[in-house]
Amino acid sequence: MAVEKPLVRALSVEFVGTFILAFFIAQASSISFTVAAAVMALTYFGYEISGACFNPAIALAQFLGGNLGESKKDFKTLGLYILVEMLGGFAGAIIGYMPRPSGIFCPEPNPYFNMGEVMLNEFFWTTGIAYVMLTTMFTEETKGKHYFGWAVGMMYGAALGFGTISGYSFNPAVGVNMLIAAAIQKPDNDDCADDNMKYIWIYALFPFIGAVAGWGLHRLTNGKHYGDGKFDKIAPYVQEFVGTFFICYALGSSSVINNMLLVMFYVGGVATAMVFCGGHVSGGQYNPAVSLGVFIRGSQTIIKTLIFWGIQCLGAFTGAFMAYLVTRYGSSKGSDFLDNGGTALVPPAPHLEGNGKTDLGGIILLELVFTFAVTFAFLATTTAEEVAANSFFGYAVGFASFVYGAVSIGGAFNPASWLGLNIVYAFHENGDPFADFWAYWIAEFVGGALAALLFRWLMDIQGKVGTAVQPM
Repeated sequence: MAVEKPLVRALSVEFVGTFILAFFIAQASSISFTVAAAVMALTYFGYEISGACFNPAIALAQFLGGNLGESKKDFKTLGLYILVEMLGGFAGAIIGYMPRPSGIFCPEPNPYFNMGEVMLNEFFWTTGIAYVMLTTMFTEETKGKHYFGWAVGMMYGAALGFGTISGYSFNPAVGVNMLIAAAIQKPDNDDCADDNMKYIWIYALFPFIGAVAGWGLHRLTNGKHYGDGKFDKIAPYVQEFVGTFFICYALGSSSVINNMLLVMFYVGGVATAMVFCGGHVSGGQYNPAVSLGVFIRGSQTIIKTLIFWGIQCLGAFTGAFMAYLVTRYGSSKGSDFLDNGGTALVPPAPHLEGNGKTDLGGIILLELVFTFAVTFAFLATTTAEEVAANSFFGYAVGFASFVYGAVSIGGAFNPASWLGLNIVYAFHENGDPFADFWAYWIAEFVGGALAALLFRWLMDIQGKVGTAVQPM
């Protein structure tokens, strides 16, 4: 079976890239930041030649999206990609473990969580990674935008940041081969393979299922890429649901991380990636206060704004609820952990009852000012003609949320995420976080409205409400 030269080049890049990724992970001590940077660099390195998969599940997503091989039925190319990536991952894992007689990286789920939770976490994050890669790298509206490597790297970094739940895999070439390499080399005093080989089928299977789901989301939200407009009418609403879901899934998973600054960095990374994905579909708003600002600015109808509010709240609740299902303990070891005096994970939620940082007046002031800032950043970078076609709008919006959230622990700046997280908190803790909901919601909506009014005045905007927001 002859293999054409361009395919040989592509396969060579896939082998080298997957080797470097597995080797790097085998050596990494800080898995999320360093691997996110490595994935970002590798994505830029391999994009033009091979599509920068470096992950058999992502290769499947690209194949389904029509971006891998000469046609949608080019199973030979798909098979060769998966084979080469698995070989590269195996070589990287074997050689990566050689300099380390002990203390190797091990794809090891936290024993606090049960098998079902491990499966769901692998599925959701691989879905998000596949969706972000397909949307930012292979969609007509995002071509020529150089943020794709950052978006993919940050999504992968966030997945790894919350990866303690399932063992930091999301890639069969990494998770499977790390366990195989550990079994072959048997590092001193290390039981990685003995303790965790039972999870190898999850690392081999669930990233592929997630990749198919990620392609499905891309199909629903980017119909032009597939040569039809079959789902164009629902695409903006699906996009708002998906973006708000992943932001709140990340927020809801934060109970597994003790460092709130890290949590907000990961959430900011997810928000950045989702804003880049949604800019050409729905505007990438994901926040009722921002949607109100877009309406007042004159770029969106009141009907569409109200529908967005409902979709955003539904997406936020679904994301928070799925995070709750994934992070609540369920294994026998988790039960032992609690019996021995451990503290059960509590769903995170911003509300006055659980916020010892400030009083009611402080909450209103913080929510108003920071929601104003987030909304203004959105309007200034996505709706101003002076910066049309820019490639930085996602950074501005995503990291505005990160910075303000990190400064004000317990802040929301988003009525949808506040509602979704607090509903889940309420039925878990039987508390009453809704007693002060008006303070959050009124302050946030006022902040969004004031940002839009100031923006209209500064930009001398005239005219009535438009029909759709069209960012970059």
